[in-house]
Amino acid sequence: MARITLPVEATKSKSGLHAARSIVLILRGDNVSVIDKPMNPGKGTYTRGTAGTVEVEVPNDGVVVHAWLVLNPRGHVKGFFRVYNPNGDLVLEAKLTKRKVRRVSGDPDYAWAVERAVEYLKLSDHVRRYNWATGVIPRES
Repeated sequence: MARITLPVEATKSKSGLHAARSIVLILRGDNVSVIDKPMNPGKGTYTRGTAGTVEVEVPNDGVVVHAWLVLNPRGHVKGFFRVYNPNGDLVLEAKLTKRKVRRVSGDPDYAWAVERAVEYLKLSDHVRRYNWATGVIPRES
């Protein structure tokens, strides 16, 4: 098991029109654990709310998904998802823009973790389709 430090936040802008949310999901079989409260204080995207970091142990039989999302005044959501394997390595990075989730880099075999995170966070209304054929594929060494 590896330990990784990830940012976690739930902040809003001064006007209250924009909101940023950063959350960690630990996927292990059919179980999903959520970490949304920071252990160590830190600075967030916006001024109001709580932000900080959290130290997470990646389970040997699961993965960790770090989701960072921003809601704008029109109700559109954008952000990114990062998937970490049991060694603590970043294995997939995907971004959400214009109601599409697409791979930025990494192994598309971990796409199931991002799709499951979108489903768990109830973002299905904000995601129209997925594209796992784009981005950079890691080289075999």
